[in-house]
Amino acid sequence: MRVFEHFNASYGSICPVCGTAADRPTVLVPIPGTEDDGICEAKQVHKQCFDLANEMAEAERANVPGNRLADTENSKSD
Repeated sequence: MRVFEHFNASYGSICPVCGTAADRPTVLVPIPGTEDDGICEAKQVHKQCFDLANEMAEAERANVPGNRLADTENSKSD
């Protein structure tokens, strides 16, 4: 994934994760359903916010009942 040095705050754009337009490294995340012949619309997201959101999603999936990792972790605390 390409990382851009600066967040483009023109037109009132803000990061959907942190709600700011801080000038930090940024990635473009495709918007589902906007694909047309290999081209799509995208949202700017700070790289750090994107990484954090992915880590949180992975942790959430790991804690789903029936997931082997979740079952292993839960048995350690019992």
